[in-house]
Amino acid sequence: MLNAAETRDGVAPCHLVLRDEAGVPVAAASLYRVGSLAGLYNVGTRAAHRRRGLGGAVTRAALAHAETLGVEAVFLQCAGLGPVERLYARLGFAVAARPALVCFQPDGEAATA
Repeated sequence: MLNAAETRDGVAPCHLVLRDEAGVPVAAASLYRVGSLAGLYNVGTRAAHRRRGLGGAVTRAALAHAETLGVEAVFLQCAGLGPVERLYARLGFAVAARPALVCFQPDGEAATA
């Protein structure tokens, strides 16, 4: 599915997949590089395999790959103030911004989260 994603000129995608002993994908991450910058996306672990460090492992693998490519900075977006943000903090990421999320309710009123 990730390989079918639309690509852009100048953006180098890399999809990393961790597999179990049977070859079944259990965790994944995508790295998109443009020059000396890269974005980390689609980090996830199958529910049955969570809490085993696989999300951290695939993230560290993506960061190591970025370093071999000469990437100077990697950025990501994640849900703030929770376990995912704490995971990324342990891996060396720092909060750069906390954007507001604006959602429109069925009555047309805006609600900010």
